[in-house]
Amino acid sequence: MRIKPGTYPGTLTDYGISETKAGDPQVFLIFDVNAGDQGNYSMTWYGLMNTVAKESGKKAPIEYTIKTILDCGFSGESPELLAAGPESNLMPLGIAMDLRVEDNTYDGTTTSRIRFVNVPGQGGGPGRVGYEEVTKKVSVDAIRAELIKQRANRPHVEKKQDVGW
Repeated sequence: MRIKPGTYPGTLTDYGISETKAGDPQVFLIFDVNAGDQGNYSMTWYGLMNTVAKESGKKAPIEYTIKTILDCGFSGESPELLAAGPESNLMPLGIAMDLRVEDNTYDGTTTSRIRFVNVPGQGGGPGRVGYEEVTKKVSVDAIRAELIKQRANRPHVEKKQDVGW
């Protein structure tokens, strides 16, 4: 199964613990993914439980896994409790998330996979900054001057009366 890479809404339908091909435990989250005109798909996100980073200076995989399950509403004391699946009531089924889907090529076959699970509106989009951060990096006076200049060159448009629709 393959869909165009992008961010899609999805709802959590199942979760638990499975094993990697190497036999290591991993969290799995299954989502119903709404890929718009491409259709709806059931897709699985996997989160490793390794506590040691593979490369120096990188985060350990469990850090990403814990962030993801907390974003999905995990209420337990420890991730291994997810092994009981939805019967544990540790995560709310039906929670809406934004899912970053990317191509994944393995052994010459390319499929789609969920790379990131984000709280709706918090992943991959623009991040807000405050007024102070903006004014440190740009000349507000120059921006205002450009705005005034461009407004002056536009034809005046009468404000339309509200017709109460």
